Amino acid sequence: MRLTGSSKKESDGGKTNPAHRKRNNTTISLRTVAGYFIFGVLWILLSDNLLLRLAPPSSSTYLFIQSAKGWLFVGLSALLIYVILKRDIRALEENETHLRNILNAAPDAMVIIKEDGSITLANQQVKTIFGYEPDELIGQAVEILMPERFHEEHRRNQSEHFQTPSHRADISQTLYGLHKDGREFPISIHLNHQTIGGTLFIIASIRDMTEWKFNEDLILESQGLYREMFENNPQPMWVYDLETLAFLMVNDAAVNHYGYSREEFLGMTLKDIRPAEDIPALTANLAQPTQPIEKTTGWRHRKKNGTLIDVEIASHAIQYNGRPARMVLANDVTERKQALDALRESEERFRLTFDNANIGVCLVDLDGRLLRVNAQMCNMLGYSQPVLESMTVNSIAHPDDMDRSPLYIQQAISGQVEHSQFEKRYLHKQGHTVWGQVSSTLIRDKDGNPRYFISHVLDITDRKIAETALRISEENYRSLAETSDSAIAVLNRDGIILYVNPAGIRIWDDPQMVGKTVHDLFPAETADNYLAVIHRVIDEQTVDLNELHAQVRNRAMWFRISMSPLKNPDGSVNALLLNAWDITEQKQAETVLIRNEQRYRALFEDVPVAIWEQDFSA
Repeated sequence: MRLTGSSKKESDGGKTNPAHRKRNNTTISLRTVAGYFIFGVLWILLSDNLLLRLAPPSSSTYLFIQSAKGWLFVGLSALLIYVILKRDIRALEENETHLRNILNAAPDAMVIIKEDGSITLANQQVKTIFGYEPDELIGQAVEILMPERFHEEHRRNQSEHFQTPSHRADISQTLYGLHKDGREFPISIHLNHQTIGGTLFIIASIRDMTEWKFNEDLILESQGLYREMFENNPQPMWVYDLETLAFLMVNDAAVNHYGYSREEFLGMTLKDIRPAEDIPALTANLAQPTQPIEKTTGWRHRKKNGTLIDVEIASHAIQYNGRPARMVLANDVTERKQALDALRESEERFRLTFDNANIGVCLVDLDGRLLRVNAQMCNMLGYSQPVLESMTVNSIAHPDDMDRSPLYIQQAISGQVEHSQFEKRYLHKQGHTVWGQVSSTLIRDKDGNPRYFISHVLDITDRKIAETALRISEENYRSLAETSDSAIAVLNRDGIILYVNPAGIRIWDDPQMVGKTVHDLFPAETADNYLAVIHRVIDEQTVDLNELHAQVRNRAMWFRISMSPLKNPDGSVNALLLNAWDITEQKQAETVLIRNEQRYRALFEDVPVAIWEQDFSA
């Protein structure tokens, strides 16, 4: 090597003997002697020949030149030795500088150690790693850079390194270093042997492994946590081989959820947990380029008991024992899918019910804006759906009913009511009034916060018109009934009097007749017969005419009775109208007439003379 003057074999740590070391140590001396010897021989030969030509050997001139030649030889020899030594010293200095530059440029701390264990050279990185200035370490034992507990072992190893260097070239160890401030830290040491100037040295490259060790610990800890997360994850997880699709590892959740034992899983492939009809889709999916992290849906898996489940798959690429693989998390979404399907069905049913309802239906927000209306609501008010859904509850309300919906909205939001039913007048697009019977409910979210209102609006305009007509009719009828001389009463199926006019009260002489039954007014047998007639009229919806003899306040009275059924708007009958005319005087007159006729006939028959009747009109 040019730097050390030794061969490559020697520089690489070849074993050297003392003679070889001595020869290497005298290289510079021999080079100097050789130069001086050559110069001396050439000087003697050339200078003597020249001197013989210049002067005879015995002359004084010859002696003078001979003496001057000697002094000149000494001076030139000294100059030659100086030049040779200066060149060699400069070369050595350049080599040392070059070596220092190499050492200082190294990213690791570099120290050169002699056989006695002392440090002969250190680079600038030792200050960064150990806290020492390089000059502080020169001459110090290398053990200064390591904890005391390693000293004895290090000395043994060091002695062995120097005794058998060829066996220890380029070795690497992991130790702990000792900083100048006393703290320990992990280091990595790489050793090389080098012969410099015939002397064997150890060149140690030292790297601070604190960060690496920290990262290694983090990695190990992360791997432990990762494995623990895999094993203890509540969701089924597994690792499969990308080429064979075989399961390589499964966690407990997969075993519990799918019903296969771990051994059964490890003897299966991805295809074994798929229904046969889904395998082509699986194969096609696996043939596509994969991303490092993927999430897919729409898969079905088959459990050991044959149950099919819907799953979402999240996976990422890994290396498992040197083979390409993927780690999979399988999320069973069967119940969620069923719930979503049920929700969609419910929403579809709601939509169909909403859109096809035969009454008006609308959704109203908390500010009274119409969010959605159905076709019947549009027909009822005469607006198109887009126009109506741009309006508010007050913009379609009758001026006299403006406060109905806002009042309910305010009460519902404040928690006073949840549901309300009320009648409300609306204004049709053409300006006329539309009566609606409103049934509205506040809808809340899962946290109980008000969301919107759903209102059902039944068009009762015709009923209101009929009620108005009926009210007018009832008022007219009541006026007639109140002024009628005949008794008028309304009775239900049980014979309870629901209404009686003044004439009836006057006849029965009982102001408290309403609420009483026929049994309160007539003897039991008469009342039972009367109740049977009531049932017949109600059930058969017929008009019954009859004469009734009754004791009223201990008075014998005769009545002509007319009973007719009272029909409800739906055609049903549960009451009847009774008209009773007092024919007592008529019946009394008839009785007198009959009695007189009988008396007259008796006289007529018993008279001994002829009596006849003659029709003079004929």
